[in-house]
Amino acid sequence: MTSDDIEEIVYTRLVKPDNTYEYAYEDGISYYFHTNEGNHMHYPHIHVRLGGGEEVSIYVKDMRVVGEAKNHRGVRQAQKWVAAHMDELIKVWNRIIYSN
Repeated sequence: MTSDDIEEIVYTRLVKPDNTYEYAYEDGISYYFHTNEGNHMHYPHIHVRLGGGEEVSIYVKDMRVVGEAKNHRGVRQAQKWVAAHMDELIKVWNRIIYSN
C-alpha cells in the first residue's frame, strides 16, 4: 500500500493527553505528533492546531492537508513551516512512532 492508495483519513477528536507529543509552537500555531498512530503510522504527518482551535494534519512528504480550517492563511503558514523543517520532522516521526 502506498500513500496514493489512501483516499481519506478521518480523525476523531478523542485524543489522550499522554498520546500527544508537542513538537513546536510558533506564531500562535502548535505542531504536535500523536505517539500512537495505529494503521497510518507509515505516512509521516504532523498535527497542527491553529488559532481559534482549528486543527488539521499536514503530510510531511507532500504538504497535503487533511482536515478543514477557515484560517487559510494559518494553514499556508503551517505548510511553509513544515516544508522548512521537513528533514527534522521525519527524524522525529521515526523516533517517536517506531520506538512505541
